[in-house]
Amino acid sequence: MALTHGNIGSGRQQRKGRSLKARLRAGAVCFAVCVSCPAQAQITQSLGYTVDASAQDTLLAVDHSLTGIELRVLDFSLTQSTSYNLDTGLLGDYQGGVDINDEENFFGNLSGVYGADTRSIGAFADNRFARDRFEVGLSASGNLEWTKSTFGDEGLLDPDFDFLEFTDEELDAVVWVRSHFLESALTVDVNQFSINRLKIRPQLDGALGHSSFGGLIYSIAGATGFSIAPKEDDDGLSFFFEESNLSAEVPGGSYGAGDGELVIAAGHDSDGLTKLAAVIFKGWNPSDKAQFSIDANASLKHDSENGIGFDAASFQLGAGFQLHEFWSIDNALIVSVSEDFIPTYTFDTSLDFQRFDNFSPYIRLSASYSEGEADFALPFGFSATVYDKLLFDVGLSPTYFMVDQSYDLEAASSVTLLGPSFGKNGPESEFSVGTNASLLTGELSVSLSGRVNF
Repeated sequence: MALTHGNIGSGRQQRKGRSLKARLRAGAVCFAVCVSCPAQAQITQSLGYTVDASAQDTLLAVDHSLTGIELRVLDFSLTQSTSYNLDTGLLGDYQGGVDINDEENFFGNLSGVYGADTRSIGAFADNRFARDRFEVGLSASGNLEWTKSTFGDEGLLDPDFDFLEFTDEELDAVVWVRSHFLESALTVDVNQFSINRLKIRPQLDGALGHSSFGGLIYSIAGATGFSIAPKEDDDGLSFFFEESNLSAEVPGGSYGAGDGELVIAAGHDSDGLTKLAAVIFKGWNPSDKAQFSIDANASLKHDSENGIGFDAASFQLGAGFQLHEFWSIDNALIVSVSEDFIPTYTFDTSLDFQRFDNFSPYIRLSASYSEGEADFALPFGFSATVYDKLLFDVGLSPTYFMVDQSYDLEAASSVTLLGPSFGKNGPESEFSVGTNASLLTGELSVSLSGRVNF
């Protein structure tokens, strides 16, 4: 018996997908070069490095990008990055990509990864076009991946695989397993219109895809926003940006609400899950020193096993006050209820000082409570700038965990020195040092990063 992609396919259907290795922790470094070309484009390059050191490992990551390449109506940018583990002496995955856009409606990307255990190539394209009454977005994406495995490990995914028919050498043999993912999506945004004082804003989303680990997948979702136009709004058609902190989450879409708007959404996917959700948002500004907002959402779900039932609900109350000419305070209280009707209470407040452009202290309080257990955090610190060349960020965060009655005290800091550019009118160069430490457990990580611009 020989193990092939065909006879392990049934087992691979149980796989939830193979994830790529953790993304490289690369620092961005920019430098610009102006060149003479027919399109009079400005070519911008970036070359950077980051060294992250902790008790686990020391990683050197480098990246390079090139933007501003013009070819007729299209703009191109190139990126590439890799890393090197200084402790193990191993080179990390190499990643490269090309972005393409026309600065109006189209965006595309082609990327690839080459590593010791993973090789992949992927592509994405998105295009939007507008008409008088609606806007349409079309997108497509795909990924083809080869993952290093062993003959025996792949056999674990096939319930009909008989390990006794193979020797240890055969089971330990290296195999490259191919997987793929393809998806296309459609979004239709209908421009907001009015029926008397009622403003209506519909949207439709749909997606269809296929993967080697999940087969055929699809989702369809839609939402409609309803709001009342004020009497002083003569045309009743002024559009607002989405401002709600909460959203209506359904399979295939996530929909926010504008000020004074109720959004009702529904969605269904290939797993048989159907959801009906709603979100409402309203803000008030009774004075220039006080702002209030209320968000609320709730959803019902239906599946073949459990039928119709409650899914989740949340309520958020926000309040902001200008206590003094230089002091402001923002507060948020969130009450969330899970499908088991277990409530969770979260409270956040922050106090900020805004008198100086080059010095900004802050203090926050965050608390959460659920089923008799609570967590409290009180981060505080400041940001400062010296002569516009030396940037500081310093913060401490005491935390208390009621579940095991333990404490923690984390400290984080960063210092960034800005230097001259090596190119005409280019951005400044940078050198940064950052630390993150747990003062009670003794864990410490240090990062060095740089940006050389020319």
